[in-house]
Formats: sequence, C-alpha cells, structure tokens
Amino acid sequence: MTVQRARNRVFIIWILWIAILLGCFIKLQTQFNLDGQFIGPDAYRFFRQTRIIVEEGNFPSSDLMRWVPNGVNSKDQLLLFPYILAYFFKLLSSIFPSFTLYQFAINYPVVVFAATSVIFFFLYVRFLEFLLLYFPQ
Repeated sequence: MTVQRARNRVFIIWILWIAILLGCFIKLQTQFNLDGQFIGPDAYRFFRQTRIIVEEGNFPSSDLMRWVPNGVNSKDQLLLFPYILAYFFKLLSSIFPSFTLYQFAINYPVVVFAATSVIFFFLYVRFLEFLLLYFPQ
C-alpha cells in the first residue's frame, strides 16, 4: 500500500466519523428540545410493548389496549421490533444497571443510526471495489 493510498483511507475514515458525529449531534438536539418525549404514536406503542416484554418475558396473546373492548390478536402483529428492543435492553441493563427502559427507548435511535452508518459505509466501499474490479475505467 502506498503512502498516498493510506492517507486517502485515513481521510475517508475521518470524513465518516465527522458525518456520524454530526448526525448524532443533530439527532440528540431534537431529543434535548423535546424534554424526553417521544415523537409520534408508534414510539409510544413500541415502548409499551417492549415494557410488557421486559416485565413479563413475553407479549400476551391479546393486546387489550388496542381496538377496545375486544383487543387485537398478538399473533396477527409483527412483534419482532419490540422483542429486539427488549433483549437489547436486557443486555445493556446487565452492563449498566442504572439505565432505564425509557432512557434506552429515547437514545436507541442515535446508536442505531451510528451503527447502520458504519455498516452502509463499508458496504458502499465494497461496492465501489466491485465496480472498479469488474468495470475498470
């Protein structure tokens, strides 16, 4: 690897870190301005479903908080996202015991944004290498 190529890689990694930090800063600004409130009704539903999964271990077969008085059959719902949140929260709460579920629900979008930014960056780099390998200029 030449010195110029190494410098280019370091420069690209710095650009990636700056973009991730800027995106996290922008996302955190909206959270601080909202005083810990969720944006939109879906976030409250996912928080409630995740809280039930964390407290009881699984989600009940009928969700009585929706479509009152009969409720919604939980088997008709996709509950993968609340289960992922619940297990990820259990993992983090074993490392950080003072971390609450509400703090986790407020802050997980920032963590997910940073992680997916890194993943898509490396996928993009691999895609560019593929293009340059099979379609040289």
